[in-house]
Amino acid sequence: MKITVTKRHIETACQRNSHHCMIADAIADSVDGAKFILVDIQSIRWTDKQVKERYVYLTPPSAQEAIIAFDRGKKCRPFVFTLNSPKIKNTKRGKKDNRKSHHGKQYPGEHRRLARVAYKDREYGIRRFKPYIFNSVQHVKN
Repeated sequence: MKITVTKRHIETACQRNSHHCMIADAIADSVDGAKFILVDIQSIRWTDKQVKERYVYLTPPSAQEAIIAFDRGKKCRPFVFTLNSPKIKNTKRGKKDNRKSHHGKQYPGEHRRLARVAYKDREYGIRRFKPYIFNSVQHVKN
């Protein structure tokens, strides 16, 4: 699946925001039914509520570089990237399992917690992008 990030997506996007970055906006325009879009340097994911599936893609290297540059305030040019081989999760909820062990307690892990979005802001640290980090830090000699 090819995703095109246009100049309009770049201009209207927010820095360090997983929900409203240039790539998330491009996906919202390109993919019909994409909701709850989250983008970071590790993965790109969204839910299709009609099909009741969550799609998870690994973020391609070109998109990773664009995310880091954009979040650091650098100018970005429009670009195209490809998303390949998603991991698809079914979001249909099954029946609640109320089985009890022989001691009358519930088995561990039977309570399903709803997924929570804990962070809206992107924070990351990855070794591949070390040159970007060290170019922005000045070393002081004593």
